[in-house]
Amino acid sequence: MMMNNQPLLQIENLTIMQEENALFRNFNLSVADNDRLGIFAPTGTGKTTLLNWLAGIMPCGAEKNGIIKTEGKLVKQEKLTVSYVFQEPRLIPSVSVVKNVTLPVEKMYGKEEAEKKASILLEKLFLKDKLNSMPEKLSGGEKQRVAIARAFAYLGKLLLMDEPFHSQDEEKRNLLIELTKEIIEEENRALIIISHNKSDLDKLGCRIITEKDFVV
Repeated sequence: MMMNNQPLLQIENLTIMQEENALFRNFNLSVADNDRLGIFAPTGTGKTTLLNWLAGIMPCGAEKNGIIKTEGKLVKQEKLTVSYVFQEPRLIPSVSVVKNVTLPVEKMYGKEEAEKKASILLEKLFLKDKLNSMPEKLSGGEKQRVAIARAFAYLGKLLLMDEPFHSQDEEKRNLLIELTKEIIEEENRALIIISHNKSDLDKLGCRIITEKDFVV
């Protein structure tokens, strides 16, 4: 049987302009199955904009508020699914913790299986006693862990994570890193993660992209 050597996704000549400043210029990147890519660069260098572009939130040729403009080509494997942990949790305030995790995946698994998977993930993320809590009752770190559970529950072949561990203490941060490794290895996912903590990226086994790689 012939192997499919097509990358999971390929960025070709991406340019992202913020007014007159080039955040990315002629940026090229190939991401393979099971790849782990860590983006390590200062605030304001366009890292989140890049993830939004990859997720389709800011499509090719898009312009945002007349300030940020994108040009380039994104080639993806057919039917590529994406899970995204945003920098802010983005929970639905009107439903419980467990519902925040199950709602996006009920059609994928069925309601009963979705609830089972959500409960297992939330327990692993130290939220076993918060299943029926409303988001307003959670701390910032707890909200972010719910958002991580939601992204883990969704079977995205590509997992995007934007500063996912920033609100966690050292013990939970290390346990979350180990759980992330476990998930992507068991479920054969590729990972692109933004972090200001290079140690986190090293622990995840990422190849590192820095600001000097953004502009050619």
